[in-house]
Amino acid sequence: MKLKIKEIEIPDKDPFENDVLKRKVIADKLTNLLDSIDEPFVLSIDSPWGSGKTTFIRMWEKSLSNKCYPTICYNAWENDFSDDALVTLISELEEGSNKLISLHGLRTINPKILEKAKTIGIRLAKNTIPAILKAATHGLLDINNITEEAIASLSEKIAEEELKKYAESKKNLSEFRNKLEEFIDELKKEEKFSNKPLIIFIDELDRCRPNFAIEVLEKLKHFFNIPGIIFVLSVDRKQLENSVATIYGTQLNASGYLSRFIDLSYELPPPPIELFVNALFNKFNYSDYFDKRTHPELKYDWEQIAYSFNLFFETFNFTLRDQIQVFTKLTVAIRMIPPNHYLLGIPFGFLFILKIVNKEHYYNYTNYKIGPGIILDYLDELKIKEKLFDHNYGLALIAYIYWLSQKDYNHKIDLSYFEIISKDESKDLNEKRDALRIIELVNSFINTDRSHPWNALSMIKNRIEDIDYFKMQ
Repeated sequence: MKLKIKEIEIPDKDPFENDVLKRKVIADKLTNLLDSIDEPFVLSIDSPWGSGKTTFIRMWEKSLSNKCYPTICYNAWENDFSDDALVTLISELEEGSNKLISLHGLRTINPKILEKAKTIGIRLAKNTIPAILKAATHGLLDINNITEEAIASLSEKIAEEELKKYAESKKNLSEFRNKLEEFIDELKKEEKFSNKPLIIFIDELDRCRPNFAIEVLEKLKHFFNIPGIIFVLSVDRKQLENSVATIYGTQLNASGYLSRFIDLSYELPPPPIELFVNALFNKFNYSDYFDKRTHPELKYDWEQIAYSFNLFFETFNFTLRDQIQVFTKLTVAIRMIPPNHYLLGIPFGFLFILKIVNKEHYYNYTNYKIGPGIILDYLDELKIKEKLFDHNYGLALIAYIYWLSQKDYNHKIDLSYFEIISKDESKDLNEKRDALRIIELVNSFINTDRSHPWNALSMIKNRIEDIDYFKMQ
């Protein structure tokens, strides 16, 4: 059993070989979409942080490259150290293009085209330095001796400089775009690419400083908006909107502002919870542990733990990264339990996840400060309670919640709620049957030779709280 999982491997020959989330079909559909676009275009892949966007982008990009699409990757967050987004974009474009030429053995493309574009682009970047800053740094303004005459004289000089800078920037921008278009034309002439667009992936934009993230978007729109180039942004749209609000204020319509730069957004659908939970079971190699639990009462422990995980992951919208963190904690806890020891998977899984989502209820219940009724009311508020009655493990969980609430011999388990339902003629047959089943389960727990409920709860509680002494990185 593994304590932590490695970064997902993306094989060169089959990038989607480890696609446990079954997202290849999404990549294929988006590829068909890009094939139909013959104009400057920006597509955003929108999904919350920790939902697997980066892995999807890496798989998709590699798959496109294998299909002879010219692709370049730009990690915005890794370039966030720079004060000028344009310089980083141009530098990454040059480096990515050189890799592209080398990877595909392109001999007809002249690399000096991009070198010229880079030179022009750097001139453009320099021209964005504010004139007032240039004036100060060039000694035009003595900040220790400012007079009205000096300001008036400086204003005239700045105005002249701004006019010159505007004309030069306009010329440089035109030359820069011409060089980019020349490079794109060279790519299209390559028989291998069959007139395909250059696709530039920009990842982790939402992790950047707000001003850098916005600058990247603005530079894409104003400098790289030419036919034959498609940008694919991997973003958390809400986080990006927060960046816009940070820079321009909350009074600005952040979503509308982003629409100026993004032509189309695609919301990456979350994978089915059970699919990812099963994938994590395999990734953490839990079978090494659970396969050793050969006793009939122990062999279903994993299924029972997974039942509670699936319920709560879905209810609380756990991201993929959140789920991995839960599994890491679970792995630490399980590693300290011998394989032949009782685990009581149903209540263990429930209390393990309850401690994460509602510590107050967890501690109050496990210390007998609240009873099972409060826990069921809580599950009812979460719209989970109804789901429990649809599954045998759910009915067993309710029974365990009541059984474990008995703190000593003098404490009687109150099952009157279910006894009333089981005898109520106004209730339908299923409700009465479920109530009777819960009563039967509680009585079976009481009458078997297993541990007393207070000992069982103490055992579960200690095993869960043992991991509190570890600091998860």
